[in-house]
Amino acid sequence: MTKFEDYKIIRNLARKADGRIYLAELKATEALHVLHRIDYVSAEDKKQANDLVGILRRMDSPYTVHLVDYFQHNKDFYIAIEYYELGNAIRLIDELQRLPENERLMQVWEIAAHLTLGLGFLHGKNVVHGALNPLNIFIMRDGSIRLGKFGTQAGLPNKDAAPVINEIVYVPSDALKKNKLDSSSDIYSFGVLLYVLLTGSHPFIGTRDEDVLKSVNEFKIKTFPAFVSKEMKDLITSAMNPDSSKRPTIQQITQIDTMRMQLRIIEDRQKAGQVQTAPVEEKRSDESYSYQAEQEKDKIQAELARYQQLQNVQSVPTADHSVSAPVYDELSFPDQNYIGEDITIPIKTAFSSGIVKAQVKSKNGGAAGMGIMRAMHPVGPSCDPRNNENLNHMVYFRKEDKLVYYNGKSYRGNDSYYDDYISLEVDFDKGTLHFFKNGKQQPVFVFGIAEPIRFFATCTQKTDGFEFTLLKCLAESNVKPINKNK
Repeated sequence: MTKFEDYKIIRNLARKADGRIYLAELKATEALHVLHRIDYVSAEDKKQANDLVGILRRMDSPYTVHLVDYFQHNKDFYIAIEYYELGNAIRLIDELQRLPENERLMQVWEIAAHLTLGLGFLHGKNVVHGALNPLNIFIMRDGSIRLGKFGTQAGLPNKDAAPVINEIVYVPSDALKKNKLDSSSDIYSFGVLLYVLLTGSHPFIGTRDEDVLKSVNEFKIKTFPAFVSKEMKDLITSAMNPDSSKRPTIQQITQIDTMRMQLRIIEDRQKAGQVQTAPVEEKRSDESYSYQAEQEKDKIQAELARYQQLQNVQSVPTADHSVSAPVYDELSFPDQNYIGEDITIPIKTAFSSGIVKAQVKSKNGGAAGMGIMRAMHPVGPSCDPRNNENLNHMVYFRKEDKLVYYNGKSYRGNDSYYDDYISLEVDFDKGTLHFFKNGKQQPVFVFGIAEPIRFFATCTQKTDGFEFTLLKCLAESNVKPINKNK
């Protein structure tokens, strides 16, 4: 068991009525932890601290925050939990609003699936979360979600304190009236949260706090934006039903068609993540190889077809398609000429079926690389495909080192390029991605593409320029057998 002296306090994260929360470094390993300091004086203090440790130990899972250690120091009690570098869902809400509406809807379905896994685990243990809001949802680097502040840590808003609108909108009026939370309260919070993720604001009518509180009590909610599918609307409205007995259970929510598909994708992704793929040795380069993606195409092909139907994933027409703002001559980078990392610029259109070809023309040595990414993977203002948070979501062919980056590894064998035409051809029927330089097929390719994707290119310098010159559905593939396919 660690001691307080084993930690170096880095900064204060929050202050609460019963203690503080710190970001701290464990000196022996340099690992970052979140330290919760709790009063440990009265018998009630000690009971609350012991109950909290007990529930964290009992609820340890892939869906909940991970307890690292706990210890007493003077008259305080400290609980160390794992630190989540990507923070809570507040930032996620902002990032979602920057996505095109169809892609935002797809992303929210995936987040909803992760949340049902967490709530399903808690409810299966007869534990109520009790405070399901963006502050208590933590994002992992692989895109999965951890739930925090549940069970004995949570509770109803303090009646004697001024209401915090950003928290109270997640609590149903029946729980406030009965002064009691149960599993149906979590379902209500889940519905509110989905609306917030989709729109960036809570669903209740009113601009002043008192008007919002009145709308919560009288269940006056805003209309849904046009891009929200009927299936998502039905899920949110049923979850937020004023009658708690009519709200669905987590088990019922998991039977919704799109939710079932998303849960299947998560399951297959987790299974594939357990398989280690060894790099191909140079001496075997004369054989034909393919690099397996994170899911096996034949396992979820049917779900993906239904996914496109349900979510209205935008498909490119059969004729050449003009991409929104396809020419990048001078990019808005910082003042320095070289920014030191590859910045991702994706096109907005998502694809999920047929054979699709994208062609990029560099200008002045322009694009640093190009590739494909999961359609639902969020791209911030600085997104390098080689960084840890992107490695499992993007396939990247980079100009400078001639490497194809995929699934945490890099593969050599394709030609270098400068001011050349580089084409990417995705065949969803075969699940393949092939690269072409000036029409010449390259030997390194990827197999196992089995979900909606977007094309992207990258730049590293302010003067870089490139253009998506072609985006087209093909009647047949341009791929031919070559001797040194990898």
